[in-house]
Amino acid sequence: MAAHTECSSTAGRTFSSKICVMHVDSTTKSNFIVFNNESWKRFVDFARKWVNYVCKESDIVTEIATKLGIDFHDTATCIAAQPSPSSNIGYHYNCYKRFCDISKIKRKKKSFAKKSTCQGQGTDMNILDNQPSDLHGGQPSQKRVLRSDGKGSQREWRKRHMFPEECIICHSNKVKRNTITGKSYIVRLAKCELICGGQLLEAAKQKEDTALLHQIQGEDLVARELQYHRDCHRAYTRFLSKPSKPLTPIQSGYMNAFIVFSEETVKKRLIQNKEILTLFRLNRIFIHAIKEVENVDAPYRTWNLKTRLQRTFPQLVFVTPANRSMSDIVFSEGLCAEDLAQELVDDTDTTSAESSTDDAEPIERGSNRSQPNSLRMLFNAALTLKLSIDNKNLTVPWPPVADDLTLDKVKTLVPYQLFNFLAWVVGGSDSPKEEQYVAVTADTEKKLLSIAQDIISLAKKGKKPMPKHYS
Repeated sequence: MAAHTECSSTAGRTFSSKICVMHVDSTTKSNFIVFNNESWKRFVDFARKWVNYVCKESDIVTEIATKLGIDFHDTATCIAAQPSPSSNIGYHYNCYKRFCDISKIKRKKKSFAKKSTCQGQGTDMNILDNQPSDLHGGQPSQKRVLRSDGKGSQREWRKRHMFPEECIICHSNKVKRNTITGKSYIVRLAKCELICGGQLLEAAKQKEDTALLHQIQGEDLVARELQYHRDCHRAYTRFLSKPSKPLTPIQSGYMNAFIVFSEETVKKRLIQNKEILTLFRLNRIFIHAIKEVENVDAPYRTWNLKTRLQRTFPQLVFVTPANRSMSDIVFSEGLCAEDLAQELVDDTDTTSAESSTDDAEPIERGSNRSQPNSLRMLFNAALTLKLSIDNKNLTVPWPPVADDLTLDKVKTLVPYQLFNFLAWVVGGSDSPKEEQYVAVTADTEKKLLSIAQDIISLAKKGKKPMPKHYS
């Protein structure tokens, strides 16, 4: 066990090569250190402890005691036998750390006490380790029969009457990573403390989550030990704690069309059939419903529809793709990963002709929204705006007076085509009007007129200053 090559004068405790008396780590490359008074006393103290057990450290102590002629049970002899620095007797630093580890001694002592208890009395460790029973012959010991192994056991009763030890919402073991240490850990489950379920039951009712309602409605959730992750519970019931803002008149309009749209599209296709639709496609379907039910051909912004759907159907999930040219993807939160993957695969296999119809696959790509002639449309729109600027009389009297620097004067210089285009771009208005300014807020109107004056001045290469540039 000890680290050495060959020795001489063993009785005099002088060796030709270095001897590590605690050579526990055979692969160590740490420095060799000779003993001083403190390190030798610590070695003797731990050697007297290790010699009482059967382990690698005990074998090392026995070998060193024989080699150096020391009796570790006699404290005075051991202290007097401290080797001199010239005797080449010492230790490696790593071996010293492992040999003189107090925690290892405590674990060995605890293991010894446990084995002695199993035998019914304090049995010597050597007998426990060196003479295992029923390994090489003799009658095998009978397996101890536990009460939980019988019929009608507590384990079977619990399985029948208690909720499984998993999250009732996600049905999985959630693993997180500590941001400081980087170690992964399993998130603990929290037990339900309300008999009826509280917000969990209320959220399930509003979301019409029949699977969850079938399990928890009318049950004593405390007695049956329902468990969930706090994060899952918080996400599932978050909409109940959000302050409800009243819908604007535009968002709450076309109620009859919205009822038909909710029944035929949202409930049947998204919730029951678990389809996946884009917000852009849902908006087109709703506009078609407005035209059919209300007999009104009017636009409707996707943001207003999204707010309305989130308020009415909290079980819908809105996912914004990383590609900003793609519309939000809308689906029910009850849709599992397998169904989502299948929908994506089905959408990839669909043809462009099928995706252009109303009965096409649910998923729509953002590329479907860009038509082949979109560049021509943008170019024609730009030429139309340029022509409206060229045809406008942009002369401002010189020197200008106060009446020439008012907003009313600016409106006579800025073409309505340019103003309306900017209002539609920034979302100030969604109502198409011709030959007049669209209605926007006073603050938005000032900003749009300021931007329009800069555009006109740039188009005229600064030769036609606007009232903004005089003030």
